[in-house]
Amino acid sequence: MLVLAGGALAYGIAVGPMTKEQAIGAGTDPVFYNELGFKLANGGDNAGAQAAFARAVELDPSYERAQSNLATIAFQNSDYPTAISTLRDLVAAHPQNANYHFDLAENLAAQARYSDADVAKLTEAGNEFDAANALQPGFPHATENAAIVRAVAAEFS
Repeated sequence: MLVLAGGALAYGIAVGPMTKEQAIGAGTDPVFYNELGFKLANGGDNAGAQAAFARAVELDPSYERAQSNLATIAFQNSDYPTAISTLRDLVAAHPQNANYHFDLAENLAAQARYSDADVAKLTEAGNEFDAANALQPGFPHATENAAIVRAVAAEFS
């Protein structure tokens, strides 16, 4: 795993040589950390990628692409709380984006299934699947997934 304290060094190791000007700005540049996250993920270092995307979001909390990447890699790492928190921010900032609603629903359902058996998360997931389908009628699997999580929630209520 790559430690991100030395951003320019980390970039040089992961990506290759950089100019002095690039190295000076790398430590505070959210785009740098987002790109580093891609490189690390492509190299199979999902933990390092998540740390890089998180740093990009920390540097610029409104950086939508970095937020989306953080949510995606957190889901792949089974870090549902991070994915859910990030997707809640994305849904709040971009309520018309059906993909963010769907991804939030998937993470809520996954956390309920694999981590905490929280029926409320299943109910919320059903609502988020519905929101995705309402925003984009026929959104793939949204209707079916909503029905499944509601049926599971009903079994445990």
